[in-house]
Amino acid sequence: MKQSFSQSMLTFVYILLLTSTSLSALKTDKVYVKNNMEITYLEEPESANNFNELFNKGTFYGRLRAQYLDYNYKNEDYGKTADNSAQAVGGNLSFSTAFLHGFGATAGFYSSHTINTNNLHYTTDGSTYDAGKTPRNVYNKYSGSGDPIDVLAVSYIEYKFSKTTMKYGRQIFDSAVIHSNDVFMIPNTMEGFSVETKDISNTRLRLAYFTSQKLMGHNDFHSVIASGDANDNDDAGVHKGLSANNLEIYDRKTNPGMGVFSSENNTFSRFRLNLDAMYMDDFFYQVIPEINYKIPLVNKWSLTPGIRYFYQKDKGAGDVGGAAISGTFVFNKSPSQEQISSYHDISSVDAYAWMFRLVLTNGPGNLSFGYSRIADKADLISAWRGFPTAGYTRDLTELDWLANTESYMIKASYDFGKAGLANGLFTQLDYENMNYDELKIAAGTITKTDRYIIHADIIQAVKYIPGLAFRMRLSWVNADANPKEQLDYNSYTDVRFEMDYFF
Repeated sequence: MKQSFSQSMLTFVYILLLTSTSLSALKTDKVYVKNNMEITYLEEPESANNFNELFNKGTFYGRLRAQYLDYNYKNEDYGKTADNSAQAVGGNLSFSTAFLHGFGATAGFYSSHTINTNNLHYTTDGSTYDAGKTPRNVYNKYSGSGDPIDVLAVSYIEYKFSKTTMKYGRQIFDSAVIHSNDVFMIPNTMEGFSVETKDISNTRLRLAYFTSQKLMGHNDFHSVIASGDANDNDDAGVHKGLSANNLEIYDRKTNPGMGVFSSENNTFSRFRLNLDAMYMDDFFYQVIPEINYKIPLVNKWSLTPGIRYFYQKDKGAGDVGGAAISGTFVFNKSPSQEQISSYHDISSVDAYAWMFRLVLTNGPGNLSFGYSRIADKADLISAWRGFPTAGYTRDLTELDWLANTESYMIKASYDFGKAGLANGLFTQLDYENMNYDELKIAAGTITKTDRYIIHADIIQAVKYIPGLAFRMRLSWVNADANPKEQLDYNSYTDVRFEMDYFF
């Protein structure tokens, strides 16, 4: 192993011995942070009686962050993969006004500055492949450590009445389709209108219409679907065939609107029913029903089976980009018969998937098994950090929702703080095995190969400094070599360390 990885491992062991936890253990008077970095604000702004109190009774939320990122590949392939590392500092400062006659506003300024990088590489088209991609402004390709990100990522007006809230502007929206995914410095945020209501008993309903998106490594808002051009969607799950150039050729909107629906119902005892949907005119729509049922067992143990169905219907996207999100059938104007036969219909994004899980819980401990099966039709499109298999089989950095992919995951977590053994300590360990379609691999319509991943999360909330936590993420990926290559360029180790302070 290379020296940088050895140093990272020593750091990992040292922190494991001294701290160990997950951000699910982080809770202050103002915020509660889940393990997936989804933030719930606990201190809500007061009501105002006049315009002056609108600001005087407002609430500030602050966060300081420092990150170290390190990638080490089993084999390096210049132009594709290379060992590299990066360090970054940043954070955010947000202010919410008080509410005057139900009206209020929130603004959140986010910043990320890469302070040190090692062994960054750039391809001939200016794109990068490096561990520090998302803490940096990814569109400054040749400036060493990259441009910093300083952006007003959140900025919206808000109106509340009864148990209903309406927002207009730049906002965080978490659902089965969209997620803030705030694992780096800058969260994924959307621009548009949303409404949430809890006026129906035991039910949470949300509707949204978004016109643009700002991904984690971006300074600017951009199209929710168009890829390829500068300042467009470059998410790992984006459909590369739906490039801005192709959309213009086919006379499609490069900035289409995106309608989102999300609901949760707990009316029936021990049942949790979820239904999410997304519609994008002239492209496709998705419908995602999910059901979980909690079964009490002996001695405070419980077993919760869950099942999710993911349905994707083509409304014109397939004609433009093809069935593969790699864009193979668009980039190759004369695909081979081998490539064509690897998908049943190369001009359709019709698709579906089934997911199943069992979750065994006893207080601070949690053990789960998840399984997902993507139909042998088209790839699922997920360019908004929601991840179709999240909560079932999706693991750090891995994309397991390509057509005819089968995955399973075993995951265990333990909250030492909840158990009264170590204050603020939470650990998680999981193993995922992904099996991709050998026909598609051989044809070159997908570049992923069969692999397994071992991933550990260790996070320590500091008892004597409320709001301070340390987080270590470590992943080992062991992948099969691509049959078109002599060496395995797909196996790597991903090490991440973060310091977080909320105030």
